[in-house]
Amino acid sequence: MMEEESPASYSYSYFIIAKWIEVYNLGETYRFFFLSGVIDTDTSYQYISKLTRLWGDLWIEVEGRQDLKLNDNTPLETEFLKYRKYYFDPKQILASTLEEAVLKADEIYNLEQILRLAIEKLKYTQGMR
Repeated sequence: MMEEESPASYSYSYFIIAKWIEVYNLGETYRFFFLSGVIDTDTSYQYISKLTRLWGDLWIEVEGRQDLKLNDNTPLETEFLKYRKYYFDPKQILASTLEEAVLKADEIYNLEQILRLAIEKLKYTQGMR
């Protein structure tokens, strides 16, 4: 028999997905400005703030979960916790100039991708199609 999901966990799933959509949309705007050669500080602050806040929301779900693996069999937790420093000091990943944005682009992309993987591995998207 299939276990029913509680209304609280169902609501939390939608909360996480809604936050992910905000991050995704801000990321699109951030990349548009980046590709245009412009750094819009309001967009940058919002994007990094929401990225790191979502990391914090998922942290408790990922920490200690050795059953969640990446494609290369690395524990998701190992990669996820590499971004802990940005949760406590988002300015480390914030780019205020185009030069800084170029230097930090890979790290920002990787943070976004580890969040996406965590959401998938934690099955927040299951049943929402």
